[in-house]
Amino acid sequence: WTTRSMPAGIAGLRVAAASSPTNLVVMGGYGNIYSSSDAGVNWAYKTLGGTKTLKDVAWSDGIYVAVGMNGTIQTSPDGQIWTLRDSGTANDLNKVDYLGGKFIAVGKNGTILTSTDGIDWVPQTSGTTLELKGLAYGNGRYVVVGGDSSSNPVLLYSTDGGATWVNFSTGLINRSFVSVAYGDGVFIAVMQYGQAYRYEVGTGTDEFICTPISDLGGSGCYPTDIIYAGGKFAAVGGYGEVYLSS
Repeated sequence: WTTRSMPAGIAGLRVAAASSPTNLVVMGGYGNIYSSSDAGVNWAYKTLGGTKTLKDVAWSDGIYVAVGMNGTIQTSPDGQIWTLRDSGTANDLNKVDYLGGKFIAVGKNGTILTSTDGIDWVPQTSGTTLELKGLAYGNGRYVVVGGDSSSNPVLLYSTDGGATWVNFSTGLINRSFVSVAYGDGVFIAVMQYGQAYRYEVGTGTDEFICTPISDLGGSGCYPTDIIYAGGKFAAVGGYGEVYLSS
């Protein structure tokens, strides 16, 4: 890794997305947005769409979509000029991604929003008031995870494009989920203190099967995200910890 210099006074960068190997955007506190056209070597401040802290950003189909506090959604075709969109909610939005042919955003109070273009958003009934923090898609199934504070875990799944959701939160220890990823035919969901669960669809059935797996080790393990890439699951978290599946 190489440290890159950013303009002075930046408040808490949180998330990044790329529309190509060289075009990147990062964002964070107070709606600050910065873009780079040279693979992250140099950065420039861009017009704010708003002033609310942004918590996640995704790119697909020619558009960036950023989400954040108080239901903030803003979009940009190029990472330069941003436009605020009507989310229809005042709940904080924690995560957004383009999965299964649509954008999906999740957040506090069980909020789930979907959009085919990133501009017009449709609220979906999640059936929970717990905070939703992570999402993944695979094998025709959306999975959303979360929980309040450090307890009351929730895992929801949908097999009809996000229109209806099934709560599959039984048999879990009392820890909040923070993230989930799909790869190699399975979903891996991680909890606030490093506990992990494997979810897969039973062979020849539609049954969802949950199996506890080994906790993420190390001192002060507080995972914040997990992805699947290069044939492995990779989780990151507190104290600079990085975990790779074997």
